[in-house]
Amino acid sequence: MPATKPNKGQEIWVFLVFLFVSFCLWLMKVTNENFETSIPVGVIVKHIPPGVELENDDVEIEVGVRAKGSKLLAYKLWKECNIVVDYNDFADNDGVLSLPTSKLTNNVEGSLPPFFSFKYFEDDSLILRVRKESAVLPVLFKPVIVAGRNVEYNGFVLSIDSVTVTAPPAFMHGMENVEFVTDSLVTVTKDTVLSFAFPKRKYVGYEPDMLTASIKASPYTVVSVKRKLQLVDMHSSDVNMLSIPDSVTVSCLLPPSRVADVGEAHFAVYAAPGDIINGERDTLRFKVASLPPFVRWENVRVEPEYILLDNKWSFRILGIFN
Repeated sequence: MPATKPNKGQEIWVFLVFLFVSFCLWLMKVTNENFETSIPVGVIVKHIPPGVELENDDVEIEVGVRAKGSKLLAYKLWKECNIVVDYNDFADNDGVLSLPTSKLTNNVEGSLPPFFSFKYFEDDSLILRVRKESAVLPVLFKPVIVAGRNVEYNGFVLSIDSVTVTAPPAFMHGMENVEFVTDSLVTVTKDTVLSFAFPKRKYVGYEPDMLTASIKASPYTVVSVKRKLQLVDMHSSDVNMLSIPDSVTVSCLLPPSRVADVGEAHFAVYAAPGDIINGERDTLRFKVASLPPFVRWENVRVEPEYILLDNKWSFRILGIFN
């Protein structure tokens, strides 16, 4: 009988079956052997402070383990391992959080599936970062400044008008400016340059971190005006009228910004007899009327201060009054 040729289709099937059986035998051998490899372990961070977010959405560490191949394969396909760490256990360097992985050994060993042996950590430290964002914001400066005696405060000039703020999103939300308020009262008596540090707050940074304010202050200036002396209740029998001057000079201290506001209607001067001593009047009282509202009466002077009458009586000013 003639020999039959083998069916090519059957040969292919036989080869595939042989290949499959060989693979299964190899897989059984491999999965029963112990292997050392690294697997990812999820990290859950608890006790995160309010308003703080982490840049790392899915935190993982690579852990070296030893287990049978079947266990490793099942873990990588279906299982997940997580450990829980406390936010307060991290060393915090302005939002860069670090924790030595050596402190996580017990956590990892307790969380690994059965028949897994912990071997090592891929990294020396677990590093997390606090999420921050930056914005350039105008500076709103509210100094608590008062002028010293006889000094006019004329405002201030800032070294900067804006600052770059870097902070967690929760801190930046709705912020339109950086309001800067000095902590204590500042009394100025002359032009002064003061430096202030922006307030310290965790995870909040400023660039630049200092603010310089040039405070302007001007001393009061002396303004003198000559006014006709108007006599009140004065009779020739009281004094020698020729001994009384026709006019006097009124001087006062004024803020520089108010000098131009002094007009002819201000500082009208009247004179009247003063006290009677031994039947004689020996004083004149000067009354300065129409005192501007921005002038303090204690800053007003009238000259001359003394008037000699007939070389006998000294008519002197007892005070300024309205």
